[in-house]
Amino acid sequence: CTAETVQDHHRNFSIFTFLIVLAFISCCLYIVIKVVPFSDRIEFVSNMLESCDNSGNFGRFWLHIRVKLRILESFFQVLFGLQAILYVGTSPILPVQILDAITTLDFGLVTNFLPMACEVRIDHYSKLLFYTVVPLVFVMVAGIFSWIVRSLRESWKKDLKHAFFSIFFIISFLIYPGASRVILQTFICEEFSTVLEDNGEIFKTALRSDYRISCANSPERIFYMIYASVMVLIYPIGIVAIYSFVLRKYNKKKGEEKKDYEVLVTDLIYPYKSDKFWFEAYELLRKLTQTSLIGLILPVGVETASAVALNLSLLFATLLVYLQPYQSNTDFILALFSLFMLATFTQMDWWFGNASDCAQDLFSETLLKRSLALSTTCAIEFMAALVLVLADIYWFRSSAHHVFKQEVKVADSNIDAEAPTI
Repeated sequence: CTAETVQDHHRNFSIFTFLIVLAFISCCLYIVIKVVPFSDRIEFVSNMLESCDNSGNFGRFWLHIRVKLRILESFFQVLFGLQAILYVGTSPILPVQILDAITTLDFGLVTNFLPMACEVRIDHYSKLLFYTVVPLVFVMVAGIFSWIVRSLRESWKKDLKHAFFSIFFIISFLIYPGASRVILQTFICEEFSTVLEDNGEIFKTALRSDYRISCANSPERIFYMIYASVMVLIYPIGIVAIYSFVLRKYNKKKGEEKKDYEVLVTDLIYPYKSDKFWFEAYELLRKLTQTSLIGLILPVGVETASAVALNLSLLFATLLVYLQPYQSNTDFILALFSLFMLATFTQMDWWFGNASDCAQDLFSETLLKRSLALSTTCAIEFMAALVLVLADIYWFRSSAHHVFKQEVKVADSNIDAEAPTI
């Protein structure tokens, strides 16, 4: 690292730190706007947003858009997770890298745009710390800030609880697949043989997700193994347990209590039918299975892992058809289409050759073909979502026009009934 490079990397690290702090401030600002009515203008905006979320024709249409964005986010989380596990790396195509960084919140990909290797250590262990520590700090800051605001006025308690739950569910939804994958990758090593001059052979093991890290016993390796074991209880198991507990508690409540509690869990249940209130917890397990489980199977062989990934995608597609959990048909179609796209993507090795083909040359023909296949998969998924959104818009306008005609018809009939007879 030259002096100029160190200076550039220090500046990039400052920018990255500023973005993290800005995200913390945004969380606190969200809580304040959700709870504190500063003025009539803010109250009006708050009420308008609330009406868009919960009621009215525009509100119902916006809910459909939110669900499709949610399905897209889940799709890309699994897609780029499979890309990292099965094909070791990411696409060299810049738009795909940006999409990967945004949807998976991958610290390693962020450093491609903001190099900071001369300022901080960039490897699997730093990604592990980023994925596990930052979300916990986010939730802690939101909780402490909510407690401080609550101490100002007890009447804000209900709104504060809703705001805190919303932040928790958003953070957990965004980081769950990536954090779980990175945590479990800490336990996956690959063994290499080295032939010596006297025809002897030694074996070395390295972390499959980062060949720079040795799996040989060392104080650092033991520390991160223990740390990752604790994080398994907090993230892959803990978040699903929290979702399941909250949803089970919601289902047990009756009458007015259930209506009040529904406000807290609305982010979890609004896309689904009332009898499928638990489906968001199922979705977490699905994403965990389609990414992290494949990583655990990987030591058996890439071909085996690809076959298992294919069968899992088809299995979850079959379960989706059987359960029919979504309220909207277009949401169901997009979710089903996404699973079939993932099933197709898992067989990319069968199309373009063995995964080891691209190990010697980063810009090999095999890697470029895979990058093109990944980009094509992303583009097709976006096009499918756009078509279904347009279908929703058409349905929305048609139904609104139909309702308007019905209201005019009823109004005309009322006028005729009230008109005096001559």
